[in-house]
Amino acid sequence: DLLEAEMKLMRCMAKVRAWTPEMRAGSGVVVSWRYGNVCVQRGVQLRSEDDVADDADRTEQMQEKASVEEISLPLLTKMSSERTLAVQAALMQQPDKS
Repeated sequence: DLLEAEMKLMRCMAKVRAWTPEMRAGSGVVVSWRYGNVCVQRGVQLRSEDDVADDADRTEQMQEKASVEEISLPLLTKMSSERTLAVQAALMQQPDKS
């Protein structure tokens, strides 16, 4: 009885993992040689151009954030004070606008 229940469970799991014809039509297999063994990756799909463009946008945004985060606090403070001094000097040269 226990053996039959286990066999039934295995059949059920096989049905869940089975590939439908639609899944097979839209997917492929990549076979490679890794550390002396064959490595099979099933279900590989080509990325659409939209996905590639979205990833490029995300990468660009991450690079912009990283460049800002690379600035140290003392350098940022110094740059801010230099900018303040430059604005004050410009306003002193144009008293009618200040």
